[in-house]
Amino acid sequence: MSWYLKFVFKTSKVTIEIPEQTKPYFQEFAPAIYAFWHGRLLMMPTIHPKKYAMRILSSKNAVGIISENCVKNFGITLIRGSGRNPNKPYQDKGGARALREMLRCLKNNIPVGITPDGPLGPRFSINKGVLIASVISQKPIIPMSYSAKHGYIFNSWDKFLFPYPFTKLIFRLGVPIFPPQVNIHENISLLEQQLHKALMDDLNDIDILVKK
Repeated sequence: MSWYLKFVFKTSKVTIEIPEQTKPYFQEFAPAIYAFWHGRLLMMPTIHPKKYAMRILSSKNAVGIISENCVKNFGITLIRGSGRNPNKPYQDKGGARALREMLRCLKNNIPVGITPDGPLGPRFSINKGVLIASVISQKPIIPMSYSAKHGYIFNSWDKFLFPYPFTKLIFRLGVPIFPPQVNIHENISLLEQQLHKALMDDLNDIDILVKK
């Protein structure tokens, strides 16, 4: 899988859009939380600067094991764990431990990545974990997305995009979204709204741009 991702990246026309406010974080990899929809996570490791350490939150299931074997070839390590399934609340998915590990990484200047609507959806929903991690660590959230002109979209809950080689790829990083420092309980819903809007706006924009 890692070989395939590298092949797609190398054979495609790639555009990476990074606003000035985000460059100090991404190019120098200052600690931040990178958020991207579950359906658009596949190509994200290809733009990760390999010389920097990064951790990405992933589920503890078999898909997580496959992901771990793939992303390690891009210099990325996984944090294994996810929130409880509301239909199976008795199953411990390791979410609390994963959150603690994310906070430890951010405290030690290691950026982390997370899919706010993963691993089970609903699609385009914001899991509270990303908001809590941002508020406690006081680190910004940087929305990310990518799109491909040619690829296969799975008929799954997240409409997972699997790009083909020799295509057109557009990656977009948004401006940092900073957590509230005061009146956190009142303002955390605003943080959620800002993140959701940024992720949706970027996704819709690049889906249009990539077809041109």
